[in-house]
Amino acid sequence: MVTQQFELRKKLFEYRFPHELKLLTYSKIDGGWITHDELKKARKARKDLKERQLMGR
Repeated sequence: MVTQQFELRKKLFEYRFPHELKLLTYSKIDGGWITHDELKKARKARKDLKERQLMGR
């Protein structure tokens, strides 16, 4: 789970080591394993689409 504490630890890890830390998440809707950032974008896009559809009624 991504928490404030995790975000801080991720920044400290990336500062200390020359690696980028990527979180993977499994999502049936989005077709399998994707990064956490991609999942957030996909969820936001679905939410925006749903809101636009409700506004058009």
